[in-house]
Amino acid sequence: MNKWAELAGYMSNNTTRDHLFISYATEDGDFAEWLSLRLTAEGYKVWCDRTHLLGGESYPNDIDHAIKDRTFRLLALLSRASLRKANPRKERTLALNIARERQTDFLIPLNVDGLSSTDLDWMTSDLTFIPFHISWAEGFGKLLRKLKSVGGPQNIEAGQVSVCDWMAANAKPMIREEKLRVNCLSVTEVPRVLNKFELQERVILPKLAGYWPFFNLPNSMVVWAFNPPGVDLNVPVRPASTVSWQEVPEFDGLRTEDLALAILRKAITVKCLQGGMKLVPKSSLPV
Repeated sequence: MNKWAELAGYMSNNTTRDHLFISYATEDGDFAEWLSLRLTAEGYKVWCDRTHLLGGESYPNDIDHAIKDRTFRLLALLSRASLRKANPRKERTLALNIARERQTDFLIPLNVDGLSSTDLDWMTSDLTFIPFHISWAEGFGKLLRKLKSVGGPQNIEAGQVSVCDWMAANAKPMIREEKLRVNCLSVTEVPRVLNKFELQERVILPKLAGYWPFFNLPNSMVVWAFNPPGVDLNVPVRPASTVSWQEVPEFDGLRTEDLALAILRKAITVKCLQGGMKLVPKSSLPV
């Protein structure tokens, strides 16, 4: 056979190698499924037994034939689980033999859970890994650059349609209870009486903002609140006076309605903080 015939034969065989094969352990199935969908959306044909009929093709029955003759790169999801599983180990061994035979980087290893080189067997310890254990997004970006560098066949439009069809066919609603927090609170009653307290000693009041709704003027030893501070706060105060903010419009030079509104707002903030929300530093509003 002359060199042109050899080249023609190689090109003929190579055109059928248009799939990515994902080799993984069952414990890494969720990641394998995510990766399969993302790669398909990028236009690659993917074989992963978690995504049957993705792109219209079923998972191959003859794995050896699929890897040898239909796969252009094998993605090995390396984890502590996959290192000890027989099937992923056999698939990696076959891929490494193909790589040596073709003198190409047929096996692309992905580091799923932070394996070090000392965790690996001698056949894979010297390979260059794409790290996914720190960030799936960063790892996926590096993988895409690698696949483009080796000229992986793509059809992005068809891939995106395939993923949408697969998701529509496989989407199953998950029924479970969960807490839902909203910024709409039901206020059933506002206390009618404002309490005026005098601090017995200097207290760092801002530290109490998440536990006790109150109002005070700067550098003042007087604190206004609907209720006294909780015993567990250990705030030394002495009751000074009480006033009905609905009946008395002004007290000690302060509009009682404004005092009530300010304390009510802080009471809502305390409730939000106790529910797990946090303060936005710039605006000091709960989010």
